[in-house]
Amino acid sequence: MMELQKKSKKIVFITGTLPPTLCGVGMYSYRLLEELSTEKTLDIYVITSDIKNIQNINNVEIYKVSKEWNIKTFNQIVSIIKKINPNIIHFQHPTLAYQFRFDTLILGLKLKKNFPNIPKIITEHELSQAHPIARIRNLTILPFFDHIVFTNNNDLKYFKKLRIFNSIKISIIPIFPNNHYNTPIKIGKNFCYIGTIDNKKGIEYLIDAIKLLKDKNINIKLDILTNLNPKVNSYHKKIVDKIRALNLEDNIILNNPKDGKEIAQKIASSFAVVLPFNLGVSERNGTFLEAVSYGKPVITTKGGNTPSNFINNQNCILIESKNAILIGSQIENLINNRGLYNQISRESLILSRNYNLKNTIAEYIKFYKKFS
Repeated sequence: MMELQKKSKKIVFITGTLPPTLCGVGMYSYRLLEELSTEKTLDIYVITSDIKNIQNINNVEIYKVSKEWNIKTFNQIVSIIKKINPNIIHFQHPTLAYQFRFDTLILGLKLKKNFPNIPKIITEHELSQAHPIARIRNLTILPFFDHIVFTNNNDLKYFKKLRIFNSIKISIIPIFPNNHYNTPIKIGKNFCYIGTIDNKKGIEYLIDAIKLLKDKNINIKLDILTNLNPKVNSYHKKIVDKIRALNLEDNIILNNPKDGKEIAQKIASSFAVVLPFNLGVSERNGTFLEAVSYGKPVITTKGGNTPSNFINNQNCILIESKNAILIGSQIENLINNRGLYNQISRESLILSRNYNLKNTIAEYIKFYKKFS
């Protein structure tokens, strides 16, 4: 007797952003959806903000809602989900669209109330290193879901220490470099900084380091690979004003890249990457993973959540945070010590194999099979 073909499992993703918006979680979601869409046993749908020029994904149906995430938008999301009638709802949290908003808790409540029999998963991308207020918000939304996916061990350990919401099932599935493409790699001249800019990223100390080097007649170039909006964002204005006040316009290039592929090309053709996080680097920093995936030496900072496999002077350079003098000296050291440069470049590529897109996709496919 011919065996009946199993029906595809329908999964609805909810993510506030997708490219071209330069949001780490949105870019992660895009790459994840791209890969999952090739899996024949899955039908993928995504609900996201109605932003101009959203990149389409083959075999994925995209539903756009207002970019103002409020109760009206949440009702619209519920209506879309009812129309699709999925087997699984998967929420990516937080994203740039609702990063500092507490009203996403209402969305969580509506999902729980309207879809009691559909498994609801939340991937919580930021917990242990979040701002205290954001941490409260990120914790408060969790009980509305049946299953939490954490992306790193530090967030998982932090959550378990709290001894709350014990009935919720938990998994850990690591992230991958969002911005890795098959881009030709070469050793260029410019250093670069990747990722969004806020007061946790240590960008001010990097700017001061460039000034210290310039005063020593070491005129390096630094590409800042992010979109700055000083007219709207007061912190961005502060950064732009600081660059001008220190007369560093020729040294620090504000690229405002149009998409992730342009960022990838810049990383692949850079000399090295500097990521001076105030809280220290961890496995949840996708920008670090992007840099090492191209074999680029990374000067970054050590913190309480830095994993043991990030090894100073072996696969990266680790320094204390908030220290412009150390950033400058390590930039100078990397320029002058080609043996160290070559070793870190080689070992960073080896490190990157632990954070592989294909492995993560395989984990997710196995994960979804748990839900009937």
